Amino acid sequence: MRAAGHEGRVFDLAFNPVYSGLLASASDDNSVRLWGIAEGDQRETSKQTGVCIGHKDSVLRVSWHSEGQILASASADTTAQLWRLPPEKASIGSGPSDGDLIQTLQGHPEEVYACEFVGENQLLTASVDCLFLWDLQSGACLHQAPGSQQPQTSGQAVPARWRPGYVFSAKIQPGGSMVATACSDGVLRVWDLRSQRLHTVCSLPLHEGMAAACAWDAHGHCLSSVATNGSITAMDMRTQHTIWCGTASCGLRDCCYLPNNMAKVNCLVAAGTDGALHLYHHSETQGGIAQVHSCQPQPQSLLSVNSSQDGALLASAGGAAKARGLHHHALNAQHQHSSMRNEDQYMIQIYSQRALTSV
Repeated sequence: MRAAGHEGRVFDLAFNPVYSGLLASASDDNSVRLWGIAEGDQRETSKQTGVCIGHKDSVLRVSWHSEGQILASASADTTAQLWRLPPEKASIGSGPSDGDLIQTLQGHPEEVYACEFVGENQLLTASVDCLFLWDLQSGACLHQAPGSQQPQTSGQAVPARWRPGYVFSAKIQPGGSMVATACSDGVLRVWDLRSQRLHTVCSLPLHEGMAAACAWDAHGHCLSSVATNGSITAMDMRTQHTIWCGTASCGLRDCCYLPNNMAKVNCLVAAGTDGALHLYHHSETQGGIAQVHSCQPQPQSLLSVNSSQDGALLASAGGAAKARGLHHHALNAQHQHSSMRNEDQYMIQIYSQRALTSV
């Protein structure tokens, strides 16, 4: 084990799609770290199993290839990197191991705020207001979608640092051909990925604040987005109809859907700046009740939330946790299985989805 834990804010989390107990985290400390959560009766046990060090600035996003052995990371150093974990190293219980850097993708104008695998052989990244499609074998950029020329459409001014159209999140439609991007001007932009090129499908001005993240449900029908002013919108992308919209009591920074076997019910989880997880249940045609799950100890702000593909685990992380009573609460908070922390108190918290959704 190379390090005790992150030494800066945790911006993104991603559970391995094959080994559900393997979690990757992206941090302000320029690293990607790998965490193993034991199976069965020992699920509460967690440990750092590896680290990927190669970026020269904050790592902002991380994602797994569908086969579970390649990891992509996106950084403020204007690059995306690909890391390989051989099968014997990717499995839980194999002991500490570090990822092997296999490719560095260069050519982004600024920070890279998205990295998503497209099928087996391509990677999608986003920088400023542009999207890039890369070939995994050669590392060549296959296509660059130009930045949006549309004027700002939200009612709130975009800070000069984030000009209109700046992409903060990009998510691939499960089982489909679209990618959705959440942008600084409050617009949700949707693109078509067919023909190895990016074509605009629609631009949806949904938020008055900056759109921070978006997420598809497991069926690829519903697309939700959250904004820094706390607004939430869920869309049926088959009809581009708004299913429901609402506003949280705090700013929201990330969101994901919980895998659910009930075809008519979805549960969206949003990460709040109040240190809480906000849960929203809705069908494919209408909204439902909202729940708020407060986690202890409360970080200054949650920046990321992610669910394991098998629906067993949910992870959240963000800024530094409050120092008082940290150790006691970290081990004994209700429904909380484990916490990974270091001296600087940057924590990744692991929850049972059953506990979170049993209200």
